Amino acid sequence: MQTLGITILHTLSGRLRLSLSWPPKNVEKFEKDVMGHAGIYSVKYSPITKSILIHYNPSEVDASEILIRVGLAVSVDHDLTAVEISTKTAEKEFHSLDRYAGISLTAAWAMKLTKLPLGIQNFLKWNAALSSIGSIIYHAWSEVKSHGVYDPEVLSVVYLINAMKKENFLPATTGTWLTAFGRHLIDASGEKMILQAFKVYDKEQSSTYYDVAIMPKKSIKDGKDLVGRLIYSMTKSIGLETSQIGWMKQMKNVSRSHGDILEGIGKLDNRIFLRLKY
Repeated sequence: MQTLGITILHTLSGRLRLSLSWPPKNVEKFEKDVMGHAGIYSVKYSPITKSILIHYNPSEVDASEILIRVGLAVSVDHDLTAVEISTKTAEKEFHSLDRYAGISLTAAWAMKLTKLPLGIQNFLKWNAALSSIGSIIYHAWSEVKSHGVYDPEVLSVVYLINAMKKENFLPATTGTWLTAFGRHLIDASGEKMILQAFKVYDKEQSSTYYDVAIMPKKSIKDGKDLVGRLIYSMTKSIGLETSQIGWMKQMKNVSRSHGDILEGIGKLDNRIFLRLKY
């Protein structure tokens, strides 16, 4: 059997669509288990697309908590097998304008290091900055047109425009471009996590509950994690960092608000103890 997997296909406030690598053994029970939380209005599984669509009230339940419940339900459905959770980022592919901005930025640094005439350096510097701004604004417009919202990373444009008032703004351009597009270079597959569930019997309370451990799936072996940390350090050192909130961070916030204990699923309705590992 292939690895159990959940792919986050689409998320909006109040709406979450996930893809499952294997169908639930009992669809009705699966949907009921996931819905066992206030604020979850509907859970519908499609056997044709192997996807699950969830409508919920974001003021009552967080999307990351729903994701935990789905992951646990999938794991329980397959004898507590570990589940890989990943995000789909195909729609984040580079546009030609993004590549042009990246090439312009590289050329500007190359000319600066070779100490060519200042006129040429200034032209390439401005070209890199303006093309980067144009590329990020294009992405913001595309996201608003498609989803009604824009990625918070576009706010890095404000930093770059302010930096352009100074003479040496090439480092700011570099930081802005890396903040907006760097993470797409280092990991085209998006964020990945592993959920492992354990069934525990509490003798003192004579009750059974699930202990759920979630940890990020690292990719140190191919160097992506190291490069990612480098890009993060570079952008943060000049006052920028990606503003996207990852699922692990959202789960950490949920864990804090609940005191690590979430509502149970199915017959094991006593509690779910959540552990996050980094």
